[in-house]
Amino acid sequence: MAQKCAIRVCSAVRVALNTVGWYAACLGDHDTARPLQGRPRPVPAPPRLRRRGGALDGLGYIEHRTGHHRQAVRHHEQAVALCRALGNTTRAADALDQLGGPHSALGWPEQARAVWQEALELYRQQGSSADVERVQRRLDDLDAVVSRTAAPEPVTPRR
Repeated sequence: MAQKCAIRVCSAVRVALNTVGWYAACLGDHDTARPLQGRPRPVPAPPRLRRRGGALDGLGYIEHRTGHHRQAVRHHEQAVALCRALGNTTRAADALDQLGGPHSALGWPEQARAVWQEALELYRQQGSSADVERVQRRLDDLDAVVSRTAAPEPVTPRR
């Protein structure tokens, strides 16, 4: 009985620290957030899988915000794969939404568009209008940036 209670307390502490880490990251305190997000275990027990996905997504968020975009991509892709494997489309949509940022920052607009389109469809299926609007704005902003960089400079005739 005491061992089960200790395991529950340890699990609750990990969840609490992960949550504190997430809020620290949202406030821009990435140095505090990184160690609090926790490290996913290589072979977690089934109940830990959901927390592992959250830790991966949180680490991706921190890495992106601190300029480590390739690491962010790796963490977010792992989170997406895990969420899909669990059938958790809500968390998968969130991870896909987050994955578009590092893709865009790396100058990979097609990859960003693909993951944001997928997140958009999942949010539509879930009836999450606020998320649909946010992701649609990201896609519109991406299209505006791509069209600006793809458009040739106007040539002015010399006199």
